[in-house]
Amino acid sequence: MDFLLRNRALILGLLCVRPALLSELLAQTGFVLQADESICDFFGIYSAPEHLDGEGFRIVIGITGDRFDIDMTGNRFSGSDPLMFLLESDE
Repeated sequence: MDFLLRNRALILGLLCVRPALLSELLAQTGFVLQADESICDFFGIYSAPEHLDGEGFRIVIGITGDRFDIDMTGNRFSGSDPLMFLLESDE
């Protein structure tokens, strides 16, 4: 959770431009990492996207038919490639 909150502005900045696939977000640079973290910590967004919601918007995660296969920090990850996007909200 700390990783997500620390990198909230970067993630939202990317999503304000356009929706993005998980693989696209993982390929971004500029994440602020602590010594015991890696970009793999970004996977937590899919379990709690509401923690990045803000006034007037929420983050929505949609299922696509796409798949990704990526090597990060010496670990290989593969799976469905969901799409994240911002949705206006009046809450």
